[in-house]
This record gives sequence, C-alpha cells and structure tokens, in this order.
Amino acid sequence: MKTTVLSKLVLLLMVLVSSYQVVAGMNMFSSWSVFYFTLAFGVLIIAGLLLIIFGYSILSNPMVVVVAALIPLGMALGLICASFPSLHIPYLIFSTSGLVLIALTRKSPWGTLVLVFFHGLAGVTLFFLPILLWARGSSPGVLFISLGAGIIGLGGMLLGTAQMGKPFLPQKLLFSLLPWILLFMSLAFSAGLRYL
Repeated sequence: MKTTVLSKLVLLLMVLVSSYQVVAGMNMFSSWSVFYFTLAFGVLIIAGLLLIIFGYSILSNPMVVVVAALIPLGMALGLICASFPSLHIPYLIFSTSGLVLIALTRKSPWGTLVLVFFHGLAGVTLFFLPILLWARGSSPGVLFISLGAGIIGLGGMLLGTAQMGKPFLPQKLLFSLLPWILLFMSLAFSAGLRYL
C-alpha cells in the first residue's frame, strides 16, 4: 500500500520533530544519554523517510523489526542513563542482548516471543519510569514520556496483530493511523525530555 499525500506530510512533520530533537533538544544530558536518545530519534528519522519514499511495503522487510527495536531500547537506555546512572551498564547489557536475540530469532518460532519480551520491557520502562520520577518530585511534564510510550505501545500492538495475520484494524485504517501515531509519539517524547 502506498502512502497518501497527507500521510507523507504527517511523516515529514515527524521527521522534522525528531531531527530538531537530535540537533537542538538534548544539551542538558550526559554524552551517553545523548547517544541513546540520538540513536532512537535517528531511527525514527530514517523510518519516516523510508516510509515517505517506499511506502508501507517497507514494513514487510524482516530487518525492519530489528532496527525498529532500537527505538524503545534506545529511549529506555537514554532515560535510565539520565535518571539512574548506576543502572546504565546492566540495562545496556539487557538491551544489547535483546537486540542480538531479536536479530537471531527473526525466522524462529520463538521470534515473536523474544520480540514481545524485549519490546515489552523497554515499553514498561518508558511508561513507568517517568511516573516514578514524577512521584519522586520531578515536573509533571516528564509524564509526556509515559504518554509517548503508551502511544507507540498501541501502535506496536496494532502492527503486531497485522503481521501475525490477525489484524485488530483493517490494514487501510491501520496504515492511515501509523503516521499520526509516529508523530504524536515523537512530540510526546520530545516534550517529556525537556522535563528530565
């Protein structure tokens, strides 16, 4: 399915938001946090551009799942590094192991389970860690990160059901929603990072 003009414009907005975040939105973080956040937003930029150029057919490439895993894993690593530096190395080992296992099990019967496990734990980190930070006195603005995690989690579940052949939504509706999901997720993450 090809992307519509409106979808391309929304994806372009997402690319611009993510590009701004990479260029100017991370001055307050340590170099490791900047690296992880840049990695996650960089994947979003590339994904947006590929969707604009090639359309939704690019999503059928098995490597997309592996590369897309860098978004939640990179965001979660950046958040851990910025908020709880003592957990940086253990979470880095977890994330790297997850990425390797996702790549190795793509064509295995265990592939979906491995993907759900590592994506899920990264998503849980992104959702609940900002709530913990807010409960410990951070600005409520940090909760935008939780909102972004919820949005991308919903998008991931919708795409996952479609790839397993049991779509929750008709494919046309799902693909028309995907650019908006990516845009609002990028906006929420960008807004939340300002309050860390």
